[in-house]
Amino acid sequence: MSARDFGSDTTRDYLVVDPPGAVTALTGYSMLCLMRPHNGSRSGTFAALSSGGAFTAQMIIDGGKWFGGGDFGAGYTGFTPVANHWIWAGLSHQPGSSVYRWHHLDVTAAGAAVHGSSAFAVANPGAIATIRLGDGNDEAQCDIALAAFYATNFADDAAADAFFDAAFTLAAADAFALDPLAMWLGDATNLEVDMVDGADITSTVGTVGSSTDPPGFDYALSSTIDLAGSATVGGVTGSGTLRRTVRLSGAALVGGITGSGSFVGTPVAGRRALRTVSAPGRLVRSRSGVPITASSAHRRA
Repeated sequence: MSARDFGSDTTRDYLVVDPPGAVTALTGYSMLCLMRPHNGSRSGTFAALSSGGAFTAQMIIDGGKWFGGGDFGAGYTGFTPVANHWIWAGLSHQPGSSVYRWHHLDVTAAGAAVHGSSAFAVANPGAIATIRLGDGNDEAQCDIALAAFYATNFADDAAADAFFDAAFTLAAADAFALDPLAMWLGDATNLEVDMVDGADITSTVGTVGSSTDPPGFDYALSSTIDLAGSATVGGVTGSGTLRRTVRLSGAALVGGITGSGSFVGTPVAGRRALRTVSAPGRLVRSRSGVPITASSAHRRA
């Protein structure tokens, strides 16, 4: 049991992200949430707030309809939420004044993705002061397993739909591969950790509990890569297993692959994410039992 449970009543129970990390301003953007509404008529999900406290970017269910921030129209009725069904819910908003494009998939019913647009044009949210997981103009009455913000600017609706289709799987790694500005996972290990850029949970309002996970959902952001032996980079020595996403540009001599370039990983095994590691110097494999070294290394927390 580890997905977050934000209650089933009108009490506001939510997690606060302040400051909001990389989500400092939103123009063209997308929101994504894997959620289970406790009823089909009313629930918030997560939201970004202006300095004045307005929910300028959000996804809520009100009267069985879907609304985004600043939408004072009739909402979106193309997907009916079903109580206690795990669903993927997302919206995309193009830069400038534009309507919301909505994206849904009922995971519990093993249905097909549904995409459609609302009718009310909304301006950019602009500057963001805080983020709340489990809140909105309507309080959250749901469980949440994953929530993410993205900076997006799609060529057309088909491109937006394809983006969300790629995320609507049973693997968090697929949503993570789409390069979010921030992503929060509901699993117990990463409850308070933004997996991207340090927008971690800073406080809790009310009571946020635990629920069961979406059946078959994999929270891992990549496969585990085993690093045999030990290594020293910029004076930092260690050994064992490197976890989560790993990107290699250029080449390096690691297990017989030779060359030079940069190495980026997030995060290493442990509670918090290692944000960026760059080793621009040449990496060579030791042939005398001396640990691997790099001529220079930079670490930005």
